[in-house]
Amino acid sequence: MNSEIGSVLIILALCLALIQAIFPLLVARSNGAHYVSLARSAAYGQAFFIAAAFGLLVYCFVIGDYSVLYVATNSNPDLPTRFKVSATWGGHEGSLLLWVLCLNLWTIAVCIFSKQLPTRYTARIIGVMGLVSIGFILFILVTSNPFTPQYYDYFNVTPDFVEKFTLAVKNSTDPAFKTMLDKFGFTPEKVAQLKSPNSSLLMLQFPGGKSSALQAMLTQYNLGSDFKVSHLYSSVQRGGDLNPLLQDFGLIVHPPLLYMGYVGFSVAFSFAIAALLGGKLDSSWARWSRPWTTMAWVFLTCGITLGSWWAYYELGWGGWWFWDPVENASFMPWLVGTALIHSLAVTEKRGAFQTWTVFLAIIAFSLSLLGTFLVRSGILNSVHSFASDPARGLFILTYLIIVIGGSLLLYARQGPNIKSTGTFKEFSREGAMMLNNIILMVVAATVLIGTLYPVFLSAIMHKDISVGPSWFNWFFVKMMMPLAFLAGLGPLMRWKKQNPKVLIKQITPYIIISILTGLVYWNFIAAKDDTEWLVAVAISLSTWVILATGEVIFYRRRKMGSFKRATSSLTFGSIGMMLAHFGIAVFMIGATFAGTKTVKADIKISPGESYTQENYRFKLVSVRWHQGVNYNAYEGQFYVYRDNVLLTVLKSQKRYYHSQGKSSRMTEAGIDPGPTRDLFVSMGNPVNSFIHRYLSSFPKNINGKRVLINESQKKIINETLQRTAWVVRIQHKPYVRWIWIGAVFMAFGGLLAALDKRYRTRRGKKTSSGNPVTPKEIGNNPAALSQDTGSGMKS
Repeated sequence: MNSEIGSVLIILALCLALIQAIFPLLVARSNGAHYVSLARSAAYGQAFFIAAAFGLLVYCFVIGDYSVLYVATNSNPDLPTRFKVSATWGGHEGSLLLWVLCLNLWTIAVCIFSKQLPTRYTARIIGVMGLVSIGFILFILVTSNPFTPQYYDYFNVTPDFVEKFTLAVKNSTDPAFKTMLDKFGFTPEKVAQLKSPNSSLLMLQFPGGKSSALQAMLTQYNLGSDFKVSHLYSSVQRGGDLNPLLQDFGLIVHPPLLYMGYVGFSVAFSFAIAALLGGKLDSSWARWSRPWTTMAWVFLTCGITLGSWWAYYELGWGGWWFWDPVENASFMPWLVGTALIHSLAVTEKRGAFQTWTVFLAIIAFSLSLLGTFLVRSGILNSVHSFASDPARGLFILTYLIIVIGGSLLLYARQGPNIKSTGTFKEFSREGAMMLNNIILMVVAATVLIGTLYPVFLSAIMHKDISVGPSWFNWFFVKMMMPLAFLAGLGPLMRWKKQNPKVLIKQITPYIIISILTGLVYWNFIAAKDDTEWLVAVAISLSTWVILATGEVIFYRRRKMGSFKRATSSLTFGSIGMMLAHFGIAVFMIGATFAGTKTVKADIKISPGESYTQENYRFKLVSVRWHQGVNYNAYEGQFYVYRDNVLLTVLKSQKRYYHSQGKSSRMTEAGIDPGPTRDLFVSMGNPVNSFIHRYLSSFPKNINGKRVLINESQKKIINETLQRTAWVVRIQHKPYVRWIWIGAVFMAFGGLLAALDKRYRTRRGKKTSSGNPVTPKEIGNNPAALSQDTGSGMKS
């Protein structure tokens, strides 16, 4: 019943999405406010049905409704409730429904907060978002319905079917026939064993609809008249299992945040397409779009940050970014989104970059769709990817071509008619912003090429290669240097035209201090290895960004007479900019030190033995057997000493998750966090392979009942574990937490900028010329400092 209700809810949502898309676009040339009201109502209704469908799917997981195939595949009774809820989006179908739910949440927000926009423009925005929604709902219904019922195909056969079937297999010379039979386990021996002695029902079952190929094959061998297929709903009491990688709090929150970021760029995309359809682009569309784009960027930043943090503590290898293809799929729209935020600031304040900003809005959302294609098509190998399905990949690729191709054609048609009203010299804040945009786009393009190049090479030349982290790191480090310099320089430059002599005089003290900090590290602290130059440069650039960002306040103080007046007049946009740029500096320190100064050792150690690394001594005290709710584990306990003083106790587990006869392993690292370092311990496998095989065999499921280890067995196992040597990874990671602290500063800065009250009110005060406040006017009017002149970036 739940499967039918869920499918109906999604179909109803599709019907309302059609209304939301078609009516506003048809009447956008008129002032049909009532049609816009109808579109809003359709959007609200669509969101209601999608939310109801999603809630129903969560309910099916919580109660264990295994008649729904998706639930049966990704859940079982032993799974804790919180992970049953997160399992809703742990697989392809459920995560796609979450994607559509996020899209509807953004649409509702636009409907609520866009009432002050022109009617025609609002109609086009809602219509474009409706079109985007149609594509994804169709994708769900055609290839990825999470409410597909789980039923089985049973073969009702004639009494002599077994003899005929056995003879056909014996005489067959077709390898495809035998391969098909082996695939389904439909062998003569199993057929003979499973045949009920009192009826003609063969108790051999197949997932619903999957036996059609077998039916066709049997028909070719003149066995088609000897059986018929019955479809019976499943009465199975146990399902499969959620991927152990996803059984963690970080992965409960990570996908929703990431999807809110991905889908959030559809708002900027819709604003841009609506402006192109209207044939008029001015600074107003950029001002309307800017807070939405910033919020999408904030969500994506939080999602990427949480995913990086999860990988660090959950995967067991201690890394925070591996340039995995699916990691890249989220990083590319983030890079373009960062460029878009800065470009929107210029378009809003100066009327420049009109065509460029529209192009960035299109590309940001296009890369979000491309990421969806990469994750769900199966063309890339990744720990993040869903199961490969050519039908799904073809559907997404078609949708991707329609969206990107259609929007770029519209852009090519309307682009020549767009005129930028703002003029500026190359040496100005606008020029710095454009250089910033170019570098970000070059990085995004390079990541895209590095991600897709192996795919194209494999398809065209049948060669398998991989582009590893070392290549990405080498390029990214080179690009990060000018980006960091511009992050400090941009806020200090004037709009339209900057006097070089004035700027040089202003920044020279900060450049000198920044260089000196790097030299001090190099001469008095560095170990003089091959990577120390990179650390020295990172320290210099981070110091530069912090000092240059602080100059924003120092400049205000000089003009306004006191720090109190200077800081009280700061807008949320200005504060957000400073926090985000400060976060860049913190991130650079963390990434550089963690990437170049980490000390790592993979050792063999037995209980009672110690290992010394740096100034720390790690002693493996014990290894014990541990039984969790839905897993078993062996847990190593380590005492960590510094100068023979006990510093901390770390526990690391190697977990075994069992479901349907399959065993999956996960490592839970032991981490001692600190402001300047992390101590990281992760258990590997026992040196004795027999013990490893024995430990991984429990718990067993016999006749649907879980067989656990009793106390006497547990005692014997623990005694054996204490006599066994283990492979252990020990790491000392300096400043690694600064990576995520910096990202939090960036996200919080973006949040403050998006919440700037100027985006919730009409246009604020202007100067006597009717234009936004310029740095030149600030000197004569200190009160004008309260008006932001960019994305928080001010002279």
